[in-house]
Amino acid sequence: MIGPGKRLRKLRRAHGLSATELAARMGVSLSLISKLENSHRKPNSAFILALAKALEVQPGELFDYLFRGRGEATPPPK
Repeated sequence: MIGPGKRLRKLRRAHGLSATELAARMGVSLSLISKLENSHRKPNSAFILALAKALEVQPGELFDYLFRGRGEATPPPK
């Protein structure tokens, strides 16, 4: 079973971002992104909201994707 950390990495890559770029967009440390992607920490609600904003996706869709494996959490068309 794929967990939230691996889904986070997959989602970040699908958006064409490095871990460093995502951390900068969110205003968090690269270390935090790494810990989350490697399942050493679990994201809290504040992180989910910041991630949704950074990736331009709806928080609910992001939550469903990360924790339930549903949907794709893709950004809206520009």
